[in-house]
Amino acid sequence: MPRTNYSDADEVSVASDEVAVGPSSPTSPTSPIFPPYPAPVTTLKRGDDDAQHTGARRGHTGGPVVIDISTSPSPGDTLVNVQRPPSAAVVRFRRVVDKVIDLRRTSHAFARGLAGAEPGIDTRRNSTNLLYGHIKERCNIQVTDYGAVNISMKDMDNEGLRAWLGSDGGKRPSWSKVRWISVGGISYDVIRDLQLHFDLHPLAIEDVLHQHPDGRAKADYYSRWLFVRILAHLKGDDDSPNIPAPESIIPSPKNIRSASPRPIDSDDGKETEVESQGSDWFPLRKRKGVSSSSSGKGGLGDPEFLKPKPVQRIPTPLRSIIKADRTRKAHIKAIEKLKEGERVNVLLKNLCIFCDHEGTIITFFADPNIDFTAPILLRLQQKDSLIRKTCDSSLLIHAMLDLVVDNALEVMETYHEQIVKLERQVLLQPEMSTVRRLHILSGDLILHKRTLEPLKALIYSLRRYDLDRCMALVESDPFDHTPRDKVKGFMSHKTKVYLADVHDHMEQILSNADMFSAMAENLIGYSFNLSSFQMNQVMRRFTIVTIICLPLTFLTGYFGQNFAFFEGKEHSDLFFWEIAIPVLAFIIAILLYSDFIRMIHYIRKTSMTERIAAAYQRH
Repeated sequence: MPRTNYSDADEVSVASDEVAVGPSSPTSPTSPIFPPYPAPVTTLKRGDDDAQHTGARRGHTGGPVVIDISTSPSPGDTLVNVQRPPSAAVVRFRRVVDKVIDLRRTSHAFARGLAGAEPGIDTRRNSTNLLYGHIKERCNIQVTDYGAVNISMKDMDNEGLRAWLGSDGGKRPSWSKVRWISVGGISYDVIRDLQLHFDLHPLAIEDVLHQHPDGRAKADYYSRWLFVRILAHLKGDDDSPNIPAPESIIPSPKNIRSASPRPIDSDDGKETEVESQGSDWFPLRKRKGVSSSSSGKGGLGDPEFLKPKPVQRIPTPLRSIIKADRTRKAHIKAIEKLKEGERVNVLLKNLCIFCDHEGTIITFFADPNIDFTAPILLRLQQKDSLIRKTCDSSLLIHAMLDLVVDNALEVMETYHEQIVKLERQVLLQPEMSTVRRLHILSGDLILHKRTLEPLKALIYSLRRYDLDRCMALVESDPFDHTPRDKVKGFMSHKTKVYLADVHDHMEQILSNADMFSAMAENLIGYSFNLSSFQMNQVMRRFTIVTIICLPLTFLTGYFGQNFAFFEGKEHSDLFFWEIAIPVLAFIIAILLYSDFIRMIHYIRKTSMTERIAAAYQRH
């Protein structure tokens, strides 16, 4: 068998032909372990010719086959040991397969952040393609080179980017001061090509591939690159989905290999794997043409021996992760369906930015449609714009931050319109449908505030700590002997001045989010308080009617009794009212005494305020 090597991130190789067969890798606990002793001798009793020829057809290269003819043939003779050890080549091949299965299983388990997962994504590893190769998308890529005088733009796709990076056209022109590579969409092949060409840090690549709808904005400083991740809030159309959940990086369960191979169906004459219990050897394969009517318990003709035994699937962390991921997605979809048509449509998109000191900017936008950055491209085409005149790459980052903040301002304005509309409905006639919409808006505002607050901290850190972090990187690198006065940050002085304005806008956005959320909560509280007040008024009216009718009900019951002799019955109905009216007046005066007092105080206060207002008007 030719030499076979398979390496993962840790450079673990499968043994070649010259290496002795030893125990399997610790990463494959389910692989069988073969002892290094010689292959056992398989002994056959002399029996019928069919059994002997059947054993000969199987072929055995692991050791000699000795036929014992000392005993006389008998009709019940069978094979003594039918499970022979495989050859060294078969052992190595099976171990290669087991390593690949275990690598895929453990890699997919580590993909969701299990304990012990290695941080970062390095596309140079062989296992990275197995883990993230399913993330594919047709990307829109635009390369812009500009200076104070010239500007050039190129549009390409995934394959075009790879060809462009490998050709001379990928070199930056001498007149270009800034190169901006804008990638619309997230695809593993594009990210791999850019990481290998520009040496992007694995931790930053991990943040690019793991697209979360609630990812925090942050800035990471590396020896060559500044990595900035921003969560953009975009106002969507009414017919577009609300806050879409990102696709999980977990592949479909049908694409995941099982912990051990399943038996293959043998109805069409194919081979069937039979697992033997209580043996360290690999299972034999039942070939077509073996007689199943041979006698002898435990031999090849035994139906119980030929019956495929079920292979136990070993539970892995990935199965529970997939189940939890499906449950989470189901809940999110159900909530989105319940809130459909009653919320402000806000799309959350991740924008990742790489910037170096040489004027190279690489951006990854989660949507293949790169119209989001169209305003910046229009500014680049104007020679008198600030970005073109200064040729400062950090001002391009400022332009993107300013664009994200401006879109967030539009989102807050939309929320303001909705809050004003709902406030008018509550003041006119509060209804439960209005309260429902207020509750949804309040919850969305709280979530948006949680995702926007890190953006404010990011802008402040770029203004205040950019140079300090660059100095810290130089001091921590033993091979970098750059003097402290020669260290430069990624943000220029002009960019820091303009970032102050963006920071002020973020303050306004967050204050508006707090105000609108508080208004929604107050309107919800007002609606319930008004409903309670109306219910109290209704109960008050019923109470007054009960108080008035209580004496009359008592007297009616008293006069309606069947007495043998009752002098009151000799009078007319006027006698009833002569008794009822005084009693009614007495009961009402006692029960409504506090209400009369409050009414008198109200009349006094009203007359006093009117007199004071009239006195000020005369002066």
